[in-house]
Amino acid sequence: MVNDLEVEVLIEEHYLPLLAFVRGRLELRHEAEDIVQETWMRSMSAIASGTVQNVRAYLHRVARNLMTDQGRSRTQANEIVMDDAALHLIPDPRVHIEQQFLVREELHRIDAAIQAMPPRSRTVFLLARVEQLSYAEIGRKLNISRQTVYEHMMRAMLVLQTSLREK
Repeated sequence: MVNDLEVEVLIEEHYLPLLAFVRGRLELRHEAEDIVQETWMRSMSAIASGTVQNVRAYLHRVARNLMTDQGRSRTQANEIVMDDAALHLIPDPRVHIEQQFLVREELHRIDAAIQAMPPRSRTVFLLARVEQLSYAEIGRKLNISRQTVYEHMMRAMLVLQTSLREK
């Protein structure tokens, strides 16, 4: 259970980075502030209960979901009605089979490169890129220094870069 003082500390620690994250994805400043406020309102009970392991990741996920919901609402509100003749002029948005194959092939190469990484570098890479943890958070989690995390990331990125060059 998190007490009120700890909640205040969490807000001080995460409010501005969360606002910067949302502002980077939205055009209007007031919309970003509204999303951040709604994020805190929706997240507070889970955070206060102590069930959230990674507050930063949880807040970013809630904010992303709210931005997605807002985009859907905006899209539905701006629906345009067209006649059949005009519909034929719109290009087909579906991805062609050849492009799907190329993307799938690229994903297989990336996955193989990740699997070929040394185990510690792979773990650091996945924590940074998938879990979106900072180097400091990864260091604390794995009990290694930030510099060591950085070195593992550089090894991982080198493996990926080398793998992607070998087409």
